[in-house]
Amino acid sequence: MSGYFQNRCPASSRIYSADNFKEVDIDGSILKFYRDRKIIWGQERTVVIFISSKLKAGRIRGIYQSIKKIEKSLKELKISLINPGAKKRDRDSLEEKIAGMVKGQYVKNIINWELEEISDGRFMLKFYTN
Repeated sequence: MSGYFQNRCPASSRIYSADNFKEVDIDGSILKFYRDRKIIWGQERTVVIFISSKLKAGRIRGIYQSIKKIEKSLKELKISLINPGAKKRDRDSLEEKIAGMVKGQYVKNIINWELEEISDGRFMLKFYTN
């Protein structure tokens, strides 16, 4: 579904199970789709949802790019935290900073992290990718 449709139509927020999709062969390509009638913008309309393999591949590439970028930022922060000359940090502000780094629609459930206080105001960051 397009982002425009999802944002403008409350009926589109329903998640359609993959079990309800049907397959059709179009010029040798298999297309999975779901068709239903819904009340949208006050009128009954036909809704057709399909899975675009190009869009899916693009989203997956984007997720991997996001993960790589976030991991780089987390590694830089980790190094700065273990630097002997590093300034003392506040746990809450550091956790907020890390949470801001790993936020994202898909990434927040992929990168896990924990912050361990090794001495007063000094922390060790551990993170891993699921």
